[in-house]
Amino acid sequence: MPACLLLCAALLATPNLVANPGFEQGAAGWSLPSNFSLDTTVAHGGVASLKVVNTDPKVYQLATTPLHVKSGHHYRFSAWIKTRGVQGEDSGATVCMEWSKGGQYLGGEYPTGFKGDHDWEQVSAEAAVPAEADSVSLTLYLRKGCTGTAWFDDAEVTEIIPPALAARLMATYRDRTYLYKGQQSVWLQTRIDPQAREAHVADGLTLRVYLRDGEPWRALAAEPDTKPQGWVQTLLRLGDLPPGRHALAVALTAGGLELGRVALEVEVPEAATPAVYVSNDAGHPLLMVDGKPFFPLGLYLSDFKPAELKTIADAGFNCVMPYNSYSGSLEEIRAKLDAAQAVGLKVIFSVKDFYDKTDWRPKSVLGETDVDKMTAKVVTAFRDHPALLAWYINDELPTTMHDVLVKRYQQVRALDPNHPCWAVLYQVGTMERYADTCDILGSDPYPIPDQPLSMPFDWTTKTRDAGAPGRALWMVPQIFDHACYEKDAAAKAKMRAPTLAEMRNMTYQCLIAGATGLIYYSWFDVQRDPKGFETRWADVKVLADEVRQLTPRLLAARFPFWQVQTAHGEGAVKAGASDSLILAANPSTKPGVVRVEAGGHQLHLLFGRPTAVTDKEIDLPPGEAAAVVMQQP
Repeated sequence: MPACLLLCAALLATPNLVANPGFEQGAAGWSLPSNFSLDTTVAHGGVASLKVVNTDPKVYQLATTPLHVKSGHHYRFSAWIKTRGVQGEDSGATVCMEWSKGGQYLGGEYPTGFKGDHDWEQVSAEAAVPAEADSVSLTLYLRKGCTGTAWFDDAEVTEIIPPALAARLMATYRDRTYLYKGQQSVWLQTRIDPQAREAHVADGLTLRVYLRDGEPWRALAAEPDTKPQGWVQTLLRLGDLPPGRHALAVALTAGGLELGRVALEVEVPEAATPAVYVSNDAGHPLLMVDGKPFFPLGLYLSDFKPAELKTIADAGFNCVMPYNSYSGSLEEIRAKLDAAQAVGLKVIFSVKDFYDKTDWRPKSVLGETDVDKMTAKVVTAFRDHPALLAWYINDELPTTMHDVLVKRYQQVRALDPNHPCWAVLYQVGTMERYADTCDILGSDPYPIPDQPLSMPFDWTTKTRDAGAPGRALWMVPQIFDHACYEKDAAAKAKMRAPTLAEMRNMTYQCLIAGATGLIYYSWFDVQRDPKGFETRWADVKVLADEVRQLTPRLLAARFPFWQVQTAHGEGAVKAGASDSLILAANPSTKPGVVRVEAGGHQLHLLFGRPTAVTDKEIDLPPGEAAAVVMQQP
C-alpha cells in the first residue's frame, strides 16, 4: 500500500448542486443556444434530455448553468452522454466546469468526451475551485470543430468532503526508512480537516500511531494535536527493524470515538542500492544515478532518432522522454535505447498509454493486447538497460482513474525497484490526489501568450506542496508555440512562442519554487515552429547551456530555495537563494528589485539581463530573470 498520501475514509456523498439536472423542468436554469433543444423521446433517466445538433464545424455553442459552489472547495462533476455521428479532430461531446472572477476567465476542467455512435455513458471529472473565483458554471457541449448529434442527461455536481484525517510520509523515497541515532526512522505528516477539528475540539483530539512489526500492533506515539490547521510533522523512531515492509496505522480519536484511520507502510531497505533512486539526505531530494547525483535536463520527443539524439545531447540536455518509447520490436526498441546511451542521454520510458478507455491506448505492444501484460512485458524487457532513467507513468489522466493509476504504479515499482515513476498533470487544483500514484510529480504550465507569466511559479508551488516535502519534483516548462496545435486561423495568428527571456524566466521560477528536474515541452514542436527550427533551436540551446552550467550549483542546492523575502518594487519578483546561488525572476509587467544581504560578499551575474546588479540588489526589468552568485571580494 503506497504511503505518499492515503485518506482515511471514503469521500462523503453530498447533494447534487445542479438545478434541473435531467431537464425534467424543460430549460429552467439553463442557457441554451440555438443548436440545443429538449428531447422527450430520448432519455437516460426520466423522460427528457438535452439534444444538440451541429452541421457546421465553424459553429461553436455551449449550454451552461450557473453553480452555487464554495470557492476553494473540491467538486466532482459529471453528465451522461449519448452520441450519433459525432466527428471532428477534438474529443466530441463532453461536459466541463469553468470559473471566473469579475467576468475574467480563470480556468476550468475539461474531460475527454465521446465521438462516433456512442450509447449512454457517463463523463466525469474532479475540479478544485480557486479561492479567488466568484462565478462558476457547468457546460454541456460539442468540442470546437465537432459536428453531429449528442444528447446530455442527469448532470451532477457534488462537493468532495475530505475525510477527518489525512496522513503521509515525507522526505522519503518509496516509503523507505533511514537511520536516526541508530534507529530506523521516518517523518510522518498528518492533517486534520478543519471542519472535523471544529466539531470535536471540545472532546479532545488525539492522534495515535501504531507499528506492526509482528503481533500485536505497537503504539509509537500518543499526543493531542493542538495546531489549528495544516500539516503537522512528527519524527517516528521505529526501533531496530529487519529489512522489508512494515505496516503503520494512524488513528484520530475524540472523546473515545475514532474519527479516522490511515493505513501506511514503511520499508526498511536492503543493503543493495538501486541503480536510480531519490536520495533525501538532509531533506535534499537528489536523483542518484549509479551512485552519483543527477539533475534531469530533458526534452519531450515523439520517438528516438539517432541523428536527433546527437543534436539534443550536443545542446547540453542529458535525458529525453519519447512518447513512442514502446514503438517497434524488442530489438528495435533496444537499438533506440542503445543510440541514446551512445550519445550520453538517459531515457524516461513512456508507459503512460497503457490504460483502457484512453485516447492513446495502443492495440498491441510487443505482441500483448492486455494493458497489464503490455506493462509487464515492457518493464521486464528494458528495466536493466543502462540508458533507462525512469518510467513515465501518467500524462494528465483524470483523478477519476485514481485507483487504476495506483494499481499501475504498484505494478511498475514491484517489477522494477531500480527506477522511479514520474507523472505529469495539469490538474494542479487536485494534485494531492495523485501523490500516491507515482514517485515523482510534475506539472506543465504553458502561459505564453495569454496566461500570467507567473504561472510556472504558482504551479510548481502547488505541485511541490501536494507531493509532501522532500520529494523530487520534475517540472515541464514551455518552449513551444501554441500555434502548433491551433486549427482556427484567427486564433493561430494570436499565438507565439516564448522568447529566450521568457523561457529563462519560467525556468528560474520552477527552480525557485522547488523543481529538481526540468523536462521541456517539446522537441517536435520546436521542429515545426512557425518561426523556423533554426531560429527557435538557437534560443533553446542557449537556455539549455545555461542550465547545464548551473547544474553543479543546483545539485549542491537545497530545494526549494530559501525564498528571498526582501523582494520589492513595483514588480512581483520571485527570488530564492541557496548557498552562494541566487535566482530571481520578474514575471510582472513592472520593474522589480531584490535586495540582498550579501554579508560582505560581492554579487556576480552569471545569466540573464537585469538592469543592474550591485553588492546589495538586483534590478529586474519586466519579464527578465537573473542567476547571480555571491563571491568573496
